[in-house]
Amino acid sequence: MTTSNDVARRAGVSQATVSRVLHDNARVGAEARARVLAAMAELNYVPNAQARAMRLQRTGTIGVVSGKIKTPFFPQLIDAIGSNIADRNLRMVLWNSEENRGEPAALETIRSGLLDGLIFTSARPHSATLHQVAELGIPFVLVNRTVDELECDKVTSDNEAGGRQVAQYFIANGRHQVAIVGSSSDLSTVRARRKGFVDEFTRQGIPLRPEWQTQGDEPYTHDLALEAAVPILAAEDHPDAVFCLGDPNGFGVLDAARRTHRVVPTDVWVVGYDDTEMCSWESFDLSSVRQPVDDMARVAVELLVRRIAEPDAPFIDHRFASNLIVRGSTGNVPLKSTQ
Repeated sequence: MTTSNDVARRAGVSQATVSRVLHDNARVGAEARARVLAAMAELNYVPNAQARAMRLQRTGTIGVVSGKIKTPFFPQLIDAIGSNIADRNLRMVLWNSEENRGEPAALETIRSGLLDGLIFTSARPHSATLHQVAELGIPFVLVNRTVDELECDKVTSDNEAGGRQVAQYFIANGRHQVAIVGSSSDLSTVRARRKGFVDEFTRQGIPLRPEWQTQGDEPYTHDLALEAAVPILAAEDHPDAVFCLGDPNGFGVLDAARRTHRVVPTDVWVVGYDDTEMCSWESFDLSSVRQPVDDMARVAVELLVRRIAEPDAPFIDHRFASNLIVRGSTGNVPLKSTQ
């Protein structure tokens, strides 16, 4: 196995100089650095990560606990997080929180000293693992979903304002007979989106029909949204607009409209949430509220790296603005103010 001493001999420098190059120490001159890097490449030298971790008390590995990978939003967020982690020459380990062993495996790994910190993208209030991580003082950041009672670094978008913007858009364009498709009130994102939407209709004195507001214990998938929307749209007295609390819900409602022979956007408008890539595909053309995923991922990684280096630093709650992106599912009608 090639060692740093072998690299030093090939480059004609001391082992200490090789170590400084590995740690990106500014004290190494450009010429010496170039020789060391060339020697490493020639010898196919890979630093011993375990030994380095013991010296630095860091592993260079970040754990990410995510929601369902098959849901379009999470792969987009994970990709952005992974890119930011890689940009810092760190490694990412991923767990699916929907699997029975997902979160406990992450906790077990960090307890063993193999991780420097965790990023949770799909936090729920009842997550025992999340609360144990907080109690143990393990560095972690919540991004996308949050838990109100936890004091920690959080990165979100303003979901309540996003829901309010959709309500204002519907009202300004005379779409007052509206439905809400989406569920799981224990998710901070879903709860805030629904609240912003409902509060705006209430503020403007426009009643919402309870039978057109779907409820349930789990986040709605495409199939659940389709099942919920078909009877609502099939009725002679049907809504003229549907706010979907996630893009998969929106895709399900579009299919429900086709199944019930309702024409989008003539008979009914449909708006989703998250503005995942599929929304822009011509077969969907779904208006949706866009979260700044790249910015959220960047700040989440920045905050975790800061938390690892400064465990006692003040907690930061960073909230980004969201914006409604208008497409064919609402007739490409531009935004206008209801104020």
